[in-house]
Amino acid sequence: MLFVFDSSTLIAIRENYLRSTGLFKHFWGWLLGHMHSGRIIVPAAAFKELQDKKPEGDEFFNILVEENIPPRKLDAAIREQIKGIQKVLEPVKHKLSKGDRQIMATAKALGATLVTEESQETPPPLGSSKPYKMPGACQLAGIDVKCLNMRKFLIEIAKERSCRPNELL
Repeated sequence: MLFVFDSSTLIAIRENYLRSTGLFKHFWGWLLGHMHSGRIIVPAAAFKELQDKKPEGDEFFNILVEENIPPRKLDAAIREQIKGIQKVLEPVKHKLSKGDRQIMATAKALGATLVTEESQETPPPLGSSKPYKMPGACQLAGIDVKCLNMRKFLIEIAKERSCRPNELL
């Protein structure tokens, strides 16, 4: 299974699993290993969002650069999905940036699960004044992208292997 990470997830990882302390070195090794293998994908839009956070870029952006983890660039399949997503979103109120739509399209084109810290488990009803966020928009017919937060991602990925108590992922 492939996973596409939104910048909000990468920022949450940086804030909650402090790399500089050394306490989470196994987690960071595991995470970066999955990024190197292509199992965890950082779309170009998320990469750019991190780069644009501060004049020198977000700390996670610098980690990606140091670790030679390239962003997943737009290709024909992703561009095609962007068009489809834009069509689905035309009639609904949403707060999705161009980058958000590219991140969703990357997940859809790759058949991947989108991991984001945005919250909206229940999408607003059609015609509502409440705007869609990524998790809600992912549930719309025609988009249909599985969307998890970091906690649910860790639970799901732990199911793939048998973990003994106190074993690090």
